[in-house]
Amino acid sequence: MQIKVMEKDQAVAVCQMIEVCFLEFVAPDYSLEGVQEFFVYANAKSLQERSEDNHFVLVTADHNRIAAALEMRKPNHISLLFVDKSYQQEGIAKKLLVRAVEICKAETPSITEITVNASPYALRIYEKMGFTVVAPQNTINGISFIKMKLLL
Repeated sequence: MQIKVMEKDQAVAVCQMIEVCFLEFVAPDYSLEGVQEFFVYANAKSLQERSEDNHFVLVTADHNRIAAALEMRKPNHISLLFVDKSYQQEGIAKKLLVRAVEICKAETPSITEITVNASPYALRIYEKMGFTVVAPQNTINGISFIKMKLLL
């Protein structure tokens, strides 16, 4: 599977994959307010608008089925990272991260770290990719997260 920058017509499919993954793996740790707040952010229209501004989205697909997506807010913050259940534990998230770092470093050579506000579910996943916790878990608008960073 190739990693590519999301095309505009893929935004709906990307968000559908994210929705399924979020509801199964992340939402159980969130309040109703947090779930609603997440979907205010993670919808096709918002994703397209952000990708035309200061974000980019990388996707990988398997025969037109979106397998994973990573949204990066420039210059160095992961906004979303989801891998379809069928493709988890194959190293796809790490490959997306490596490609995102390459893009970020090409655009802003001075960056020294990548940051993320990881969900409680994703904490261990990010740790496996080399991120470390930089602040205790916090909750804002029902969204629980742990601030993490990866030194480059």
